[in-house]
Amino acid sequence: MKVHIRSEVDQAEWNQALEKSEYGTIYQTTYYADSIRDITKEQPIFITAEDHGKILGQLLLFKTCRFHGRVYDKPLGSILIKFLMKTSPLYHWHFGPVTLCKEKESEAYSKILNGVRKLAKDEGTDISSSHPHPLNDRIECFGAVGFESREAATFVIDLTKDITQLWLGLEKHSARKNVERATERGVAIEAVEDEDGFTEYFNVLNETRIREQVKPYHYTHAYKQWRMLQQRNVIKCFVAKREERTLAGIMISTFNGYLNEWGAGQSSYAIENKLYANDMLKWHIIKWGHEQGHRYYDLTGVNPNPQTPKEQGIYRFKAKWGGRLV
Repeated sequence: MKVHIRSEVDQAEWNQALEKSEYGTIYQTTYYADSIRDITKEQPIFITAEDHGKILGQLLLFKTCRFHGRVYDKPLGSILIKFLMKTSPLYHWHFGPVTLCKEKESEAYSKILNGVRKLAKDEGTDISSSHPHPLNDRIECFGAVGFESREAATFVIDLTKDITQLWLGLEKHSARKNVERATERGVAIEAVEDEDGFTEYFNVLNETRIREQVKPYHYTHAYKQWRMLQQRNVIKCFVAKREERTLAGIMISTFNGYLNEWGAGQSSYAIENKLYANDMLKWHIIKWGHEQGHRYYDLTGVNPNPQTPKEQGIYRFKAKWGGRLV
């Protein structure tokens, strides 16, 4: 089995291979690679483990640099990033590697991970973070080639359950009751289809980030990425509204039946008036995902050992939707 490292691949071939694996998600697609390369200027690198020309495993990782988050959206940021990638490069990825042959899964994992380590070693740099798929069972392969681990977690909802099971899986007083309250108070869910709708969603999202004292997102970059992925039909955006007023919003990636949350926000108005718009959105996405035949809904991370009141609140909110902590 040999490892191949490329800067470009056949897009259809790469993405179709992902769809054959239960672990294929948007974060390993060329669609995601194109959006990141275009917007943040990080460089996608495609790694495959091949046996006699047959691909048995693949990984999309990104070459970035230290301080990337501070400079990429600044004037002359793209020029500075090119310089920093030469002087202070880093590698990272999400939800990989993805293996395509159960019989040789461990070997493919090991080959790819060793290839990544060699790539980083040749440049005298580090792998800043790597996130395997939360449902994969080959975590030991990372330790075997020298990776250090830290504990992380997420809640994953099995959307293949009967809709009644999904409803009864919600925490009775904090989830089901809040959905019923939101319905009684006239909260409804709409899909975002155009820039006007995206702008309403984005405003609520940044209102939330400002309220939580987190750096706001850059509109042009966010809209551009949404449009790129929307055109590939791998992302959806939903908003909760009452009387034309946007109360909350969330984006959901949808590749290969695996839903991931992106960018959830809720207005201060919705919170102050106890409209439970976020609860309404969550249940709508669970129903929608089930009806569309998707397999899993990943609530995209919690601290498994929450320390601060904020972390504890996030944990409680995500725990009440009937997902499995993994």
